[in-house]
Amino acid sequence: MSWITAAAIVGGSSLLSAKMTADAAKNAANAQLAAAAQATALQQQQFNTIQQEQAPQRAIGYSALNQIGAL
Repeated sequence: MSWITAAAIVGGSSLLSAKMTADAAKNAANAQLAAAAQATALQQQQFNTIQQEQAPQRAIGYSALNQIGAL
């Protein structure tokens, strides 16, 4: 095997390795993006649920503040 053939094999394997690494990094970034989007959606859902559950208490509080303010 000549040195040119050996260099071509090493160069080709380096390029293949670089592409595989880049693809893996891209897949990892996409997975992280999807996880962040799911976490954000869950937090929004939890916020909306808490707002609905606490609405009666807020209404009572506002009513009490209006009564206190009228005094």
